[in-house]
Amino acid sequence: MSAPPTSILAFRNGSIGNTLVAVPALRAIRRRHPAARLAVVVDPVGRDLLRGCPWIDRLILYDRHGRDRSPARWLRLVRKLRRLEPSHAILFKRFLRNGILARLSGAPVRIGFETGGRAPFLNRTIPYDEGINITLLNLRLATLLDADPGDPRTE
Repeated sequence: MSAPPTSILAFRNGSIGNTLVAVPALRAIRRRHPAARLAVVVDPVGRDLLRGCPWIDRLILYDRHGRDRSPARWLRLVRKLRRLEPSHAILFKRFLRNGILARLSGAPVRIGFETGGRAPFLNRTIPYDEGINITLLNLRLATLLDADPGDPRTE
């Protein structure tokens, strides 16, 4: 890895289950980079699930079905992400809109899954493999931030 992260922007908006299986990867990233700020973009359910999580510095609400549906609100979210000055972004879900948001955040390093050899807006990727447990796949993704993938326990 090049320069160590100073500010990491993680995208984990989606279902309850997929939010929970991202927890071991977020923990591994925090352990590897304790001085980096870790902000996680979440939906309303994810905010409730991850509130109080000790290794997350900030939760950023992205309610694409509610308050953030309008173009004006979406641009407001982009400005909020840019103010974080992320050095790295990591996407735990293969949503095109998250790739766009990561790119617009200004993060020079954008990590995520590729599907069918494609990963628009990302510059460090691993293949998405349906045959691998998603918790382990998320931990594998976190290794692109030099995180240790050895602890898959969800708390």
